[in-house]
Amino acid sequence: MLTRLFAQINSSTSFFVGLFAVCLAVASFFISPNNIFFLKTAYNTINFGIWIGLALTIVISLVVIFGFQGLFQNHKLLKRNAYLGVFLPVLIPIFFTLGNINFLINLVFLLFIYWSWLAIFQGEKLLARTLNTGLLIGAASIFDVRMGFLLLISMVVYIIFGRLNVRTFLILLIGFLSIWLNALMLEFIFLDSSSVYDVFLTQFNGKNIHDINSISVVYIVIVAACLLPAILEFAKTFSREGVFKRQAFTVLMVMLFLGILLAFVLGVEVISLVLIVPALAVLFVNFFQNISRIWVKELIIWCSIASMLFINSAWL
Repeated sequence: MLTRLFAQINSSTSFFVGLFAVCLAVASFFISPNNIFFLKTAYNTINFGIWIGLALTIVISLVVIFGFQGLFQNHKLLKRNAYLGVFLPVLIPIFFTLGNINFLINLVFLLFIYWSWLAIFQGEKLLARTLNTGLLIGAASIFDVRMGFLLLISMVVYIIFGRLNVRTFLILLIGFLSIWLNALMLEFIFLDSSSVYDVFLTQFNGKNIHDINSISVVYIVIVAACLLPAILEFAKTFSREGVFKRQAFTVLMVMLFLGILLAFVLGVEVISLVLIVPALAVLFVNFFQNISRIWVKELIIWCSIASMLFINSAWL
């Protein structure tokens, strides 16, 4: 049923993608034992009321789902179907329980950073897009200081696309630092303090800053279950597809394995979740859409939904 519904993108399918995401978000909210919504920034922690937090979660989730669907479809990294709109609404509530609003905000920033990264393949407006990438990473790290790691990852991406040189390196750095310098200046002028500088320095320590001290084995099982198909799809793409798709999938694999590596090195933080989820979803969906048997696809979708509801319930 769901397999056929999301098999092709059109106006009605797009409506159902949105409705599907909203239903899963609301269901996750009502079965969750901890309905707390908060956002940590470089300055303080913002707590939201239940209904404002739920509304923000739904709106931002829809932006993330449709944004990533449109991004990867426009670059022909996905077939013309809405299966990413099935699995992202499942994965987002699962990992939202660990990262809260920070997880969603980081995904929005990562969406725009992906847009900049994939656009540099053609080399058009390279310096402007590079500055834009640095500014986005700087702004993202104001909300989550660990997002500063994307500056180093950007250099890896530029190497993959053959665009890293002294100019692009310096422009990335200038864009990133300009956000923090302006934040420090504005704080000093209006608040007569410099706490943002101390927050900036936390990027370089190895302490866990999000208090996600441990996670259930179920999260590990979900990532592991999707990881093998993702690796198989990457291997198939690397041996058969054109240059751009090979390079783009290499970027996704780098994001995926760096997210896993950071989870082992720093402990599970929002940055590791943000690196893992979109990359894992896109690679898995490419594998999933090539499965020929409809009943197998349907079973996978319903098992995914059941896993999300189980993890978000009080049983876990």
